[in-house]
Amino acid sequence: MRISEAIRMVEIAFGYSTAIHDDWKLEEEALTIAIEAMKKQIPMKPYFEHVYFCSVCNSEVVSGTDYCWNCGQKLDWKED
Repeated sequence: MRISEAIRMVEIAFGYSTAIHDDWKLEEEALTIAIEAMKKQIPMKPYFEHVYFCSVCNSEVVSGTDYCWNCGQKLDWKED
């Protein structure tokens, strides 16, 4: 299963959940954090303006690094 498919399945399950109890807010927060963490594993290309920048948080990144030092986004350095 691809990460994007897993994200979609979790979002669907999360959106249609009918569970209502005292811990629901904690579960909602945990699912939101899990979805965001999964999204960060989908490589994003940095953009170049004299130096490289993360396309998610706009922080400067070093060429060839695997992840943004600021937000943790996985970086894609492959040529198209």
